[in-house]
Amino acid sequence: MARNDQFVVRHGEKWAVRTGEKSRPGNVTETQYEAIQIARERARRYGSELSIQGCNAKFRAKHSYGNDPNPPKG
Repeated sequence: MARNDQFVVRHGEKWAVRTGEKSRPGNVTETQYEAIQIARERARRYGSELSIQGCNAKFRAKHSYGNDPNPPKG
């Protein structure tokens, strides 16, 4: 895990954006959508990964913004 990777995770009844291995969330929002927007912008800025946790606590999506070890060919 890179230190600038972004994670959208549940935070009680709200959603949080965590960066890298930090245990404390950087931003807490009312909706998952808001948290995703914040995390996506940071991932683009840092050229890092974005992982999104679903309501069931399992990660449901992962996006790479410039740090993909296996980029698509073409």
